[in-house]
Amino acid sequence: MLHTKDGGKSWLRVPVSPKLPGEPISITALGPDSAEMTTSSGAVYITDNGGRNWKAQVKETIDSTLNRTISSGVSGASYFTGSIIGVIRDLTGKYLAISSRGNFFLTWQPGQEFWIPRARETSRRIQGMGFIQGDSKKGIWMSTRGGGLGFTESNVDFDSVNGFEFTNSPIKTG
Repeated sequence: MLHTKDGGKSWLRVPVSPKLPGEPISITALGPDSAEMTTSSGAVYITDNGGRNWKAQVKETIDSTLNRTISSGVSGASYFTGSIIGVIRDLTGKYLAISSRGNFFLTWQPGQEFWIPRARETSRRIQGMGFIQGDSKKGIWMSTRGGGLGFTESNVDFDSVNGFEFTNSPIKTG
């Protein structure tokens, strides 16, 4: 990992611990010497001293959460041994993550101790997800295999353990 204080004119190497769960997959600069990092295992860390020290924001990795909550009600989530793809952060620090197989997704927001697993509402696997205009308050979109596209209403409740309701959008071709 590299860090700059002069807009990219020079760079300093920031060591990353080999004990880090998963591989770093996203780093978001939050201000001078402040950043947030996520890993392929769902770890979220924050630094306020240029990367010299990182503080965990979640208590356990996604696989630990899922394996602890065997009866999570999320199809394909029990005994999870994989990684996540498509980790997306909104403007306020809320996250979406898609399981590597696309069979469920997870959410996390600052202040929550664990990721919340969420079942997909379709038999089609998830291909991608995101926040509408980068803002969770405007809603979430989800694309699925076979060309499916769905949207939630605005102001999705990240604190609720209930599923998110996606309205399918018809896609016309030809």
